[in-house]
Amino acid sequence: MPTLTWAERFNPALERAMVYLRTSEKEFLAEEENKIRAQKRQLRRSRITAIILGTAAIISMFFMLFAFVKQVEAEKNRQEAEQQRERATTEQQRAEKMAEEARLSAEEAKIQEERALANADSARISALEAMRQKEYADRTAREANVQRSKAEMNAELAEEQRFMALAQADTARMNAEESQRLRMVSVGKTMAVKSIQLSGEGQLQTLLAYQAYLFNKRNGGSANDADIYMGLYNVAKTHGALNYKTFDGHSGMVNSIVFPTRYPGLLYLGIGREGAQVECREF
Repeated sequence: MPTLTWAERFNPALERAMVYLRTSEKEFLAEEENKIRAQKRQLRRSRITAIILGTAAIISMFFMLFAFVKQVEAEKNRQEAEQQRERATTEQQRAEKMAEEARLSAEEAKIQEERALANADSARISALEAMRQKEYADRTAREANVQRSKAEMNAELAEEQRFMALAQADTARMNAEESQRLRMVSVGKTMAVKSIQLSGEGQLQTLLAYQAYLFNKRNGGSANDADIYMGLYNVAKTHGALNYKTFDGHSGMVNSIVFPTRYPGLLYLGIGREGAQVECREF
């Protein structure tokens, strides 16, 4: 196990680098916990909204059922009023018939007249009762129409609120997916930077750089991300790759770049006045 004294002999800044990495890790974990808490609060608000809208829908259905019952009662009262009116008409016809028979017989006229008066009174009472029943039926029908209009308005309001709740739920889901995607892209960039720092551990460094590339690609990261590119470039440069070649033999300054037309897949760097290191990459 390496110690601090051993590390300071090779690089005195190692302790500061470790402190910086620990501090960065703590801040990253704290930021992730804050994101998780925010997502939980958003989910809780969405559930409360759904419960409220469901309750409103149940109340609207109750009002619609109540209006339907009132409408049935009004129809029943109207039918009873029609029956009363028909009975009143029948009684009136009977009274007129008795009046005609009274004119034929003098003695029978008084009896028939009394009967006719009684029947007429009964008919008037029946007519008044029929009129009262009709007025009550009309008033009940108007109240039923008002209740039905209110129920329809409440149903429309509940439907609008349901659509709003669905839209808010879709927005929350898309925000959660976007947050997860950005988090995975950030994790890929972090792994790429970490692979650069793990010098001397070839397999772990290569795996981290490749995993960072996969995270960035599968989660819609930038195709030309500098951190991802530097991780892969560092692995190719340190451990070798098919598409990376270095030709030694020059040590001067770089003052030009040549793009050859004969081999369009190659890029030559470092052609200097005194002869600098020549690096050839395939792309």
